[in-house]
Amino acid sequence: SEVGPGAVVVTKITPLYLKISLESVQTNELAPHYVITIEHQAARYRWQQRPQAHLVAKGEKNEEFTLRAVQGPPQHPTQLTLQLRDGAVVTLMPGKPYQRVEDYSADLKYDPENDKWSGVRQGVDLKFNNDDYIVVAIHDNEVVLSAQSNQKKWTLPYQP
Repeated sequence: SEVGPGAVVVTKITPLYLKISLESVQTNELAPHYVITIEHQAARYRWQQRPQAHLVAKGEKNEEFTLRAVQGPPQHPTQLTLQLRDGAVVTLMPGKPYQRVEDYSADLKYDPENDKWSGVRQGVDLKFNNDDYIVVAIHDNEVVLSAQSNQKKWTLPYQP
């Protein structure tokens, strides 16, 4: 019979990945160029979440990364080394994309009003129990809500 944020149940937490993969090599120019696809699942807008292809040669830099090194024959590399804009150095191999968790989304339910929310992300507003709440954090094992009326916070555990 509990109502309010304490009655919200976390039904699922899903990791949102940064995925980087070597898609192909273009050798019709003087130097081989590499098609590298980056997918930011945690991006704010759907259009930003779709995989984006980048065409680069060794040593070139773009808004996402710098291609630092190519191992193996340039036309058939065995490994590429990238330095990401956040400073991380990652390696790509054909058929083996790099991925890391960037954030999380959550599925929530609130039985007193029969509400369900899917794919909720940090910063989303929720309305229930005649109040407005904001999702201030999502981790692999919990969701944190804050009431907009008084900034009181509730940590909701996730128990798979």
